[in-house]
Amino acid sequence: MSRDCLVAIGSAVVRAGGDLDDARHLRTEWERLGADRRGRVDRLRYDAAHPRCRCVDGGDVDEDGRRCERCYGLIGQEAG
Repeated sequence: MSRDCLVAIGSAVVRAGGDLDDARHLRTEWERLGADRRGRVDRLRYDAAHPRCRCVDGGDVDEDGRRCERCYGLIGQEAG
């Protein structure tokens, strides 16, 4: 983790009234989330390429039975 990032974390903790333990906890969480970045990015890319139907009532299935006629989102198993 870069020095600038550590300074930013420390400053944020101080402004929020936290202590050294809070800063250590925040740093640990920040590193944990950074380590899983690839998995989240891959999922976001998949979701962008394969949008799911978000209609509240489940959508109107098209004649192929795969997509919603209103929002064109995927319906069923292919929705991931």
